[in-house]
Amino acid sequence: MIRLRLDLTGPDTTAALINLLLTAADRTERRNPELADEWRTLANGIGDGLDALDPDTPEHPDPAPRKPYPHWINDPEIDELAVERVVRGHLPYPQLTRAEALAASERLTQQGASSLVIAERTGVVRRTVHRWRGQSETA
Repeated sequence: MIRLRLDLTGPDTTAALINLLLTAADRTERRNPELADEWRTLANGIGDGLDALDPDTPEHPDPAPRKPYPHWINDPEIDELAVERVVRGHLPYPQLTRAEALAASERLTQQGASSLVIAERTGVVRRTVHRWRGQSETA
């Protein structure tokens, strides 16, 4: 086992590292699935560590977390009421379009919410939240 210590400058840099690990895992999946699994596990561990840095984030903040949706609703309009409901944490959460989930994710990130909270509220997996954070950092 090799121990490695990384001093990252903040959550955005950490999200970018997670995104790189997940992208690399996707690219190597065919050639070396075991290595891809290790990289995904490492990315999840880093994400868990990032979430653990926020002492105000409970283990499971919402009483009824949802499972990720298998597909997106295709609607170009953004329902601001649905997004605001998710951002404020009012249950039950509405089913969001991709654009609405992305908008809610950006607002929750600005408020300092963890990737776990964002994933549960928007109905996406944490990996998607990390990818969105990495994309917004590079934009």
